[in-house]
Amino acid sequence: MTLHVELLMPDRSLWSGEAGLVIAKTLEGDIGVQTGHSPVFGILSPGSLVRIREVPGDDNPGDVVRAAVRDGFLSVADNRVSILASMGQLATDIDLAAARTDLTLFGEGPSRVLVAVEVNHAREFEGLMAESAIPWRWIGTTGGDRLVIRIGTDAVVDVDAGRLEHAWRSGFERHMA
Repeated sequence: MTLHVELLMPDRSLWSGEAGLVIAKTLEGDIGVQTGHSPVFGILSPGSLVRIREVPGDDNPGDVVRAAVRDGFLSVADNRVSILASMGQLATDIDLAAARTDLTLFGEGPSRVLVAVEVNHAREFEGLMAESAIPWRWIGTTGGDRLVIRIGTDAVVDVDAGRLEHAWRSGFERHMA
């Protein structure tokens, strides 16, 4: 037996199909739904990821679908999972130019960490992530005298590192009595 899953936005369907497991983050916490799950209604956590997993017993038990959702609702009843998101994008279709830049760059969550890896250990790190099946991506390099963050070819942040250091070192002092 499988779940019938629908991932919907107000103006269109993002994905519909059969699955063995749905994982989502609600305001009450993470929820995993398999067949036979009791009825539930939840509010999706803003800026979270919905994962839809393969039907058990398939040769490829990984994620079928990953979707970033801005916010919305999750409903479970009679082996049907309906996810209504105000805005969402499938992981295979994410366009950073269309996504919320502030969430992409600075959004936090219990499953997101920033890791610094020395250049001479990059291949080792990539192998460890692949071996552990941990989703990850390079977001940039460090060093130099400027912080530059780009989306495509557009620089969305371009600041002198000395200015950032000064703000960091003196930011609280002026507010302390």
